This record gives sequence, structure tokens and C-alpha cells, in this order.
Amino acid sequence: MLSEINLLPQKDQRSIWFAIVLTIVLAIGLIGGGLLYYQYLSLAKQRDAKQAESAKIAEQIEIETQKLQEAAAKSDIERYVSMINAVKQWPVQTASILDELTAALPASGFFSTFAYQDTGAILLSAQFNGLDDTAQYLHQLTYEDWVQSVTIHSIAREEDGNAALYRADFNIQLKRDRFLRMKGDGTG
Repeated sequence: MLSEINLLPQKDQRSIWFAIVLTIVLAIGLIGGGLLYYQYLSLAKQRDAKQAESAKIAEQIEIETQKLQEAAAKSDIERYVSMINAVKQWPVQTASILDELTAALPASGFFSTFAYQDTGAILLSAQFNGLDDTAQYLHQLTYEDWVQSVTIHSIAREEDGNAALYRADFNIQLKRDRFLRMKGDGTG
């Protein structure tokens, strides 16, 4: 009897299950990769859309800001025009009043504040180098033909470096008929 002895290792037969599992794993990998790529493209499109929307919103904000600034400038201009027109409508020439007040002011004096009311009352603060200049200004105003009455509310000494200044607060009542603007006189 002859017996066959094969000492070479026998090849295992590959099972069909290995090929099926390998195919399933590869298919899942390809499908998962495809889904991830699709999701990446979708997110990229969303990002681009958001960036475009953001740029469009920024442009609209800039346009609206310019419109607001132009409207504010127009409203400021309109407000100034209305103020100028209101000043032109005042029945008393304020510039003439200031000219008269300045003409009576001594050389060492100057105005700090000036407030005029349409009733003819003026509240004036002025600074002088000495009390004699303050008294001279009060005396000058008292005898002006355009002043109805003048009073001093307060006199205060203020130190300004090495020199002392005297601040006086005056209340002046005008004779308004002296400053009434005549109709059609051409002054505006």
C-alpha cells in the first residue's frame, strides 16, 4: 500500500464570508466618506452664503449710516437756518445793543457773559482791572439815553496770577423803542 504523505502545508480555503465582510466594510467606508464629503460641501456653501449675507448687511449698514449722517447734517443745517431766520425776526437789533454796551466799556474791561431777553432785560457779567473801572462803567450806563435802569447784583474779586480782577454782574433794562428794527430798513 502506498500512502501519500504531503508535508507541504495545506492552503486554507478562503471563505466567502471574508470577501463579503471586506466588501461591506469598504462599502460602509465609501458611503461614510461620501456622506462626510457631501456634508463638508453643504457646510462650505452655508459658510459662503453667511459671508455673502454678512457683507451685504455690512454694506446696508454703511448705506443707512450715510443716510443718517446726511439726514443729521440736513437737520442741523435746517436748525441753523431756522435760528438765523428767528434772529432776523427779532424786533430788537442785538448787534446794536452789543455795540452800545461795548462802546461804554472802559479800556480795561471785557465781557464774560451776556444774556438778552426779548423783554429788554440784559444780564451782563464783565471783568475789570479795578473797582474804579467798574464804577466808571456803571456811571456811563446810568447816563446813556438807551438805558432805562441799571443795577449791579454783585462784585467779586478774582485772583488771576499776579493781578486781581473784579467781576461785576449787571442787570440792565433797555429802552426798547431805541433799538426797534424799522420795517423795510434793509438790515437782516
